[in-house]
Amino acid sequence: MRIQQILGVMAAIALSLTVLFVGNAQAQGTNPSVNVSNGAIWRYSTTPGNYVVDPNFLQTLPPTDVRLSQQIISDYGNGLFDVEVKAQKGSNINKVQNATVVFVLDGSGSITTQQFTQIRDACIEMVNLFPTHINAEFGVVEFSTNAIVRYRYGLTTNRAEIVNVLRTMPKSNGNTNLYDGFLKAEMVLSASSLPSGTPKQFILITDGYPNMLPYNVFGDPMLKSLEKAAELKTKGVILNVAGFGTVNNTFFDQIASSAALCKVAGNNLTELRNILVGPNGFVNSFIDNAAKNVAISMASGVTFTKVVSNTGGDYTISSPTGTLYWNPHQVATSTDVSTLVYRIQLDEPDAPASTTKIAKATKLPTGKTLGPVLNPVSSSALYNYVDATGKARSEKFDIPKAGYPVKKNTLTIKDLVYNLKGVAYDGKEHAVPVRVNPRVAYDGRITVIYNGKSSPLPKEIGDYFVSVNATETPTYYAAKIDLGLFIITPNTNLLSITITGKKSSLTLPGTQYEYDIFVPTSDNNISITATPADPSVKITGTGTYKLHPNNPTTITITVTAKNGQTTIYKLNILRVLGDGNNVIRLE
Repeated sequence: MRIQQILGVMAAIALSLTVLFVGNAQAQGTNPSVNVSNGAIWRYSTTPGNYVVDPNFLQTLPPTDVRLSQQIISDYGNGLFDVEVKAQKGSNINKVQNATVVFVLDGSGSITTQQFTQIRDACIEMVNLFPTHINAEFGVVEFSTNAIVRYRYGLTTNRAEIVNVLRTMPKSNGNTNLYDGFLKAEMVLSASSLPSGTPKQFILITDGYPNMLPYNVFGDPMLKSLEKAAELKTKGVILNVAGFGTVNNTFFDQIASSAALCKVAGNNLTELRNILVGPNGFVNSFIDNAAKNVAISMASGVTFTKVVSNTGGDYTISSPTGTLYWNPHQVATSTDVSTLVYRIQLDEPDAPASTTKIAKATKLPTGKTLGPVLNPVSSSALYNYVDATGKARSEKFDIPKAGYPVKKNTLTIKDLVYNLKGVAYDGKEHAVPVRVNPRVAYDGRITVIYNGKSSPLPKEIGDYFVSVNATETPTYYAAKIDLGLFIITPNTNLLSITITGKKSSLTLPGTQYEYDIFVPTSDNNISITATPADPSVKITGTGTYKLHPNNPTTITITVTAKNGQTTIYKLNILRVLGDGNNVIRLE
């Protein structure tokens, strides 16, 4: 059951959520921006020898009473930047007093016991970290072939009880009946003891598509699950999705109340934990923080030049390479803002290495454009502050890495070797062979996609649109390349035809479509059976026949595929004098 990584950030019950952006904004001007594999941001330089970075990136800390954000607002060239830090009150803060949270957990057979244990542990950690000032009730529903309400009374405000349920609940295994999971979770809501209007939130954790429905619900499991999700949203339920493995984000974006409420961890179960309880995890959406005593420590290779402007609060700088201390003015409403702008200088990067050395490092043919030479700057500045409860907090902001530009290529269909020749149905999976031409210096990874998914491989009769996803490398951009159609056609051939007489039988290969067959006069009746190449086809014309005493008896066998395609076999059978011990086919 597939993923590319999604950078969505989970909004929470009736709270505004600050979204983390890591260097994805478009560079200004005409110079194109390029993401290289190490996370640095690149822009082609118009001045040979200059190193450049994309200054247009914005980051924010997790949702706080006072929201911090950092943005590079000016690039003076040669590694000199102005950085703007804002403190602004989050909207709707301190308005959540009650909350209903139901964990909807996938316990199907595709999830290993170890993975299920990690899922339970992450949910337990979220319950334990849930703000105590919120009157919260919790429930747990596990779904596989059927859904089970794991807490017998539906919902409880006793956090120790729900932790014990999560810690001891077994995994059911079986199929993936998401529809029943939603149905049982909806039933759990009826047990709520909190006031009417309490925000209701489902936290769905799954590794793939639904593949079955309850016995009394008919239709496609995916479509029915989407319909049920839409119904829940109209009833005010907030649907959050935490996926892992090869989850298809297009489907679960539609399940979630919004695309921002869908996060995918890939195969990294540690990242799944972070989705629930990490710095930007679900639980932090409920925590009210105030930024006080902000201390900004620069990464190595970066120097504070000066504070350019300060619209609110006091600041001091310990040293050019030390720490900038800032206490923002109090921000009481969502329109209050305190802003500090400081200037930094990035150290000059190392001089370019020789063409031969760079060619070896980046796998470029000798004589090609030089690869990147990064400035030895660590990846982040450290922001320490004290929150509203007096707890010390520590967050990191990325600092751009500087380096010399590198020319990057784009993989095209001409660089691939592949074969889209179709096959007749044989009940087996068929992978379309695709590889990069050995003459192309691409060292990334390609994934073959069939009708928008990398798995399962084509097996059933039908058309499969084949494309390739190529990962980004230091010398190639990421690319999606469309190849065309791969078709599995119906197979209406017979593997064999068996004719059984009174004393003997004969099995014919289905290699020709008409046979003349002679049988002894002792055979007044014969029976015909046939074995198809495709078990899904319909066969007519087999069975028991009475033979004409003197003239040939013609028997027609018709093989019909699901799409109406047919193949006809004809048997001309004549009784002749003989000893009756053999059925004889005319050669």
